[in-house]
Formats: sequence, structure tokens, C-alpha cells
Amino acid sequence: MSKLCHLLYIEDDPNDVQLLQATLDGTDLRYVVEVVQTRERLLGALQTMKFDLIISDFLLEGFDGKSAIGIVLQKCPETPFIFLSGAKGQEVAIEAFERGATDFVLKEKIERLIPAVRRALHKAETERMRKLTEAELKESSEKYRSLFEHNIVASFISTPAGEVVECNSAYLRLLGFSSEEEAKAAKTEFLAGNHLKKPELIEMVRLEREIELANIRIPTKRGETVQVDATIIGKFDEQNVLREMLCYVVDSTKQHSS
Repeated sequence: MSKLCHLLYIEDDPNDVQLLQATLDGTDLRYVVEVVQTRERLLGALQTMKFDLIISDFLLEGFDGKSAIGIVLQKCPETPFIFLSGAKGQEVAIEAFERGATDFVLKEKIERLIPAVRRALHKAETERMRKLTEAELKESSEKYRSLFEHNIVASFISTPAGEVVECNSAYLRLLGFSSEEEAKAAKTEFLAGNHLKKPELIEMVRLEREIELANIRIPTKRGETVQVDATIIGKFDEQNVLREMLCYVVDSTKQHSS
């Protein structure tokens, strides 16, 4: 069963309200719609309810969609906004999008409304999940950064190509390096000796952004291996390109041998 969708419809013509409801009733969408006609009612509705989608006529008596979208963008900019209008002309549609509308549908082409509604709801949910994921990753990254700086766990930062950018003293002790420079010089040997350089794991980091690996073995300076559990967090640029990996490893040799 689909999620119940709370819609706000800004419209002063009762016939157009009935048309919208008839159009929605012909789908599998579960919805509750609130209708407002004035600026005051719009402000009151936005104050008392969080809507999943707002639909508005472009031209209203005493109030218009241009003013409405300005209010919505100020009060709840994350809520998708669709103009459902009888006003024709390319200029009207262009103005609607310039003002921040998610979509523009002509009332005489009402059959195009439902696809527009589905797109808008999907886009809003995708954006909500993206922001939630970013917030969770930020919290996780800050937590692990504290572990890094306080040497609580062995930690290092590398590029996807395998270059060690930074590491802490716990990491140096775990692998037997005497300095960070020595650890950086051994980057190729280190990353080639475990699974971190495998393309499929790099791809996992790109897709999942944070992964956990258990019972992997990495070589020490002396050529021996140590068994660790690892957490790897990807760091991405504004184009969503993976730039660095924050890696936190815990010696699990004793844990798994006991």
C-alpha cells in the first residue's frame, strides 16, 4: 500500500477542485487534500501541517500562484510545487519554472498531472534520503575523526588509487612503522597486500559510502600480516566523485583466536 500523501491545493474555483479530486481518485495514490483560496489560509495551512506536495493555480482572484510559490519557498522550500493552470503560453510556463516550480501542467492537459505528481514525490523523497544519508555520514565521520585524532584506533586516510594521505600513531604502532613518512612510502605495498585496492571494494565504497570488513589481513613493515576489522568511509566532492577514504582498523587477531 502506498504512503498517504498530504496535498495542499491553492484554487478558488470549486469546479477545478472537483476536477483535481476526480483525477486523483482515478489512480492508486492515497491522498488527503486541503484546499485554500487566500494568502491568509495558505499561511495558516503551512503553519499547521507539513505537506508532501503543493499544487496551485497560476491566476487567482485577489491572490495568485506567483505570490503563493514565494510564500512556499520561504516557509518550506523542500516541498515540491506544481502549477496546474489554465493560463497558456510558453512565457507563463517559463516564468513558473523561473520562480521555482517543480512542474507546470495545463488544466486542459489534466492527464499529465499524475505523472508530474509521481515525479515530484519521487524527486522529493530521493532528496530527503540523500540529505538523511549525508547527515548520517557526517555524524559517523565526525565520530571516527575523533577516534583518529585521539589515537583510539589505528586510522589512515588514502586516495582511491592507494596513496596514504595521513595516518595516526596507533596505525604506525600496529604495522610497525617508525614515522608517518615511512608509512606513506610503503603505501603501494600496504594497499596491495589487502583488499582495499580491489576494484569491487572501491565500487562498494562509491555505492554504499560506508562499508565494514571483517577478518582481513594487512602486511606489517616486517612483512608479517595482522588480522583486522575495518570501517571505510568514502569522502566525496561536490560532483559526487570519491576523493578519499577514511579507514579505521582494529586488531582482531586476539579476538578471533580466543
